[in-house]
Amino acid sequence: MSIEKNLTGFIACGRALLEIRESRLYRETHATFADYCRERFAIARSTADQLCRSTVVYETLASTLADSDTPLPETTPEIVLRPLTSLPAPELQRETWRLAASLSPDKKPTRTITARVTRLVREAVNGQKGDPAKNVKGSEKDVMFTRPISRLSRIRSFSPELATLHVKTPGQALAIATAYAIVAERCTQIQAQLATMFPDAFRRSP
Repeated sequence: MSIEKNLTGFIACGRALLEIRESRLYRETHATFADYCRERFAIARSTADQLCRSTVVYETLASTLADSDTPLPETTPEIVLRPLTSLPAPELQRETWRLAASLSPDKKPTRTITARVTRLVREAVNGQKGDPAKNVKGSEKDVMFTRPISRLSRIRSFSPELATLHVKTPGQALAIATAYAIVAERCTQIQAQLATMFPDAFRRSP
């Protein structure tokens, strides 16, 4: 069994676990996949599932980046790929890996670099972590229209390149650019209205 022989080689281990889980081969001896993992290999179901997720990411990157300038070595540790499993789409995983590799010596990212780049991508795509409304108290809560703008302003290390990774066609680009131009105009109008409503606050601003 490849799992038993490759506990330190996560690719072979993950592939075997995927086959066992998806084909339900564990039912030959155990009622659940969790029981199988615990009794056969002394690992928790969560650990097995994480190995499976990282293996899927590896297979995606290995197949799509084989001929690129940032190929994925088969010796890449599972812990380095683990942060990428939190991204929702293979395209984001691929571009995040390429960015992390471009920032790394010899194009071999460490877990720290991969985790940091992944976090930036998540923030660029989804806005700040968690529900922004829960991080603001009382009268400081954003009203519905301004909430997305406030969320965008709070993203640390904002990158327009990462924020537009999902744009694939000229039509999409034009539609988004047009929408942003309208939003920019409306934001200017809101600034003017707020200055009219609270002139003292704006006079105190640097």
